[in-house]
Amino acid sequence: MSEFGLRLDRFGLGAPAIKPKDDMGGAAGFPKNIETSPGQKSFVEFLQESLNSVNEVQLDADKAAQSFAKGENIQLHEVLVAMEKADVALRTVTAFRNKLVEAYQEIMRMPV
Repeated sequence: MSEFGLRLDRFGLGAPAIKPKDDMGGAAGFPKNIETSPGQKSFVEFLQESLNSVNEVQLDADKAAQSFAKGENIQLHEVLVAMEKADVALRTVTAFRNKLVEAYQEIMRMPV
């Protein structure tokens, strides 16, 4: 939980829950021995960085709103731009999560 009370996992994104598992060793249950090309990130690393980026945008918008509410030197349009960026980022991540869940469900429906 952040100092402003924002938790990504309340949206079902699960960012705080992505940790290495003892049985397989990799993040989110993926084996550590999956190799990527030199200079290329794994999907899990990309996803973690994206979620962290969205979280930072959310926190920035929250700080801007709090600063404006306290009467600090910040313009209203700056607050609105920060909040709109946070909204777009959250909608994008939510749409991405929905597509991932949909793809997983489709795979699970396939006959073996």
